[in-house]
Amino acid sequence: MKRFTIQDYHILKPYIDISDYHEYNSNIATMLMWDFQYHVYYEVFEHFALVYTQEEGDVIEWLPPYCAPQYRHEALAKMKEYSIQLNTPFVFHSLNKEFKDWIIKHYPLQF
Repeated sequence: MKRFTIQDYHILKPYIDISDYHEYNSNIATMLMWDFQYHVYYEVFEHFALVYTQEEGDVIEWLPPYCAPQYRHEALAKMKEYSIQLNTPFVFHSLNKEFKDWIIKHYPLQF
């Protein structure tokens, strides 16, 4: 995963746009504004982008995957894989209601 900077705006923005979350933390300005405290990391794949934040010495916390809904399962599998590799709990933050409901429907009692 790579530390997010303003120079990466054009890389991440299309994925954020297609995910259509309309949530405070799901925009470039907020990611940059709070990066001093919640360091933002990202990686882009063919169908999705993954983003997590991490305060100094704390566990990572995933933002919802940035992708079209049909790629969410693939993105979540990669997020779980990263969490195992990084030896950290699989934790989300900044979920909107639509994504939370989707998680409950497709992954009951797993989160």
